[in-house]
Amino acid sequence: MAVDVHWESIHEAWDANNVEFLVAFCPTGRPAARPEADLLEDFGDAADEVNVEAEERWLDHSPFIEDAADTTAGGAIALMNTAGDDGEVQACLRQLAERLTLQGWAGQVRGAPPVHPPGWATSVDAVGRALGLFLRFIPADTNDPEPRHETLSRHDLATLRDLADRWATRPATSTYLTRSMFTDIAPSHDLGAEFLQAVERHRRAGLQWIDDEHRSTTTIDLGYGTSAIFAIASRTETWHTRLDTLTRILQDLGPRLEVGLIDTANPMPISWTDLRTRPNPGSDQLNSIDDLDVAREHIPDAYGLQVLTSTHLAKAHDLSAWTITDLGNERHLVQHPDPAAWFAHQDPDPQVIAAARHDFGDIILTPERYTAILDAKRPPNPAAAAEA
Repeated sequence: MAVDVHWESIHEAWDANNVEFLVAFCPTGRPAARPEADLLEDFGDAADEVNVEAEERWLDHSPFIEDAADTTAGGAIALMNTAGDDGEVQACLRQLAERLTLQGWAGQVRGAPPVHPPGWATSVDAVGRALGLFLRFIPADTNDPEPRHETLSRHDLATLRDLADRWATRPATSTYLTRSMFTDIAPSHDLGAEFLQAVERHRRAGLQWIDDEHRSTTTIDLGYGTSAIFAIASRTETWHTRLDTLTRILQDLGPRLEVGLIDTANPMPISWTDLRTRPNPGSDQLNSIDDLDVAREHIPDAYGLQVLTSTHLAKAHDLSAWTITDLGNERHLVQHPDPAAWFAHQDPDPQVIAAARHDFGDIILTPERYTAILDAKRPPNPAAAAEA
């Protein structure tokens, strides 16, 4: 048993992108001495060894292999960066095959074409703005200011699986599964289980349902940390139907959220910045709600529908015109009295936003408030104290 390099597919992928291309390992045999071997772990270890040796041989201009992930076909895939000359890249691929062979695997290292949804699926002109629900689960370790999604509770993971299965019933002509930075055709069955496995094994996981006939997209994306995005874009489904779908999810998950809001978004959003479709008054440092110590006290902006904590509400200026629903666990669903003003168009009217910001008051983070928080968190400077 051995692993070889399929040079024809390598050159096809390389010719399509001479800066970086996808390299996949397609196994045909497992290590007999290690029947429990995890291919992704072995592939990642082999790639790391190749990278170390390449850097030692060619220093800063060496090729490198990065960001390994599972594939739907049962293999592994990574990004081959082609820094260095052709001979160096080829040497790295040979060494990758040799190390996989030493681990006991059989198969081929091949070039892989990128897989992605059709271009119209991410085009605002084709499908309009999406409605997106951005949320962040309460991490299992609430003392960790920047938790990873490995800290999601089993209950929250099961919820994500159930939501994936539920959304799999929406009309779709094709379905894609993203693992880390790689998109693949999704398996045709047990989609919730496959998504959950992707969540547990990769730093990012996502599902995309594409409906060519009705020009609509539905997406779930669990990004870095404990944040997730649910989004629907459609030329045929009304905005209030989409809003009702997302609102039900927000209500169900609300008690277990640090952050939760609905906003217009780019089609198929994968990050907080895709949801922000207008300048916000808050500090850029809170763009991704990375610092939970700050997020538990402030929000980056006012939105037409979002979950706020009791701590947030205590800082509000005047929310008497808004509908506030107690969700439990000190979480509250705060809704603007006119949803159409926020969600029926590409973006809400600036006057609506300005009035909402006035209502929210001190909940919204400003650069000045952020600076004051940072100053309060800094340890005292003994030298400055002595001079004083």
